[in-house]
Amino acid sequence: MLSYSCSCIFSFLYQFISIEETSFDYLHRRSKCDYCNSSLKWYELMPIISFLLLKGRCRNCRKRISLTHFLGETFALIPIVFIKYDFTYVNATLFITTYVFLLIFTMTDITSLMLDCRLIIIYCIVSL
Repeated sequence: MLSYSCSCIFSFLYQFISIEETSFDYLHRRSKCDYCNSSLKWYELMPIISFLLLKGRCRNCRKRISLTHFLGETFALIPIVFIKYDFTYVNATLFITTYVFLLIFTMTDITSLMLDCRLIIIYCIVSL
């Protein structure tokens, strides 16, 4: 369950940095397709599983979903292996938080060659 939570957190934050304007309304809106703006069904919101079931395409417009979403959600599972087999001797919560944020920073930098200040601020607040 914890491993899947890492993928969900990555998916949410990675999508969060793609919005233009930050507001609290964002937290109440349904997720939408980047291309056709159709609201996603509950089963389309499950990281990794929905990508595989829908073969990496939107259910409505059939456009390809970026592979970076799938790769990031998959790589977000890695810290659980370190914690489960006790490869790390640090606080597990801090380790997972730092790993997921560094993964988001990496994926964002690879795709857009910049980092979003909002995400850096969120990381600083969460890691306190």
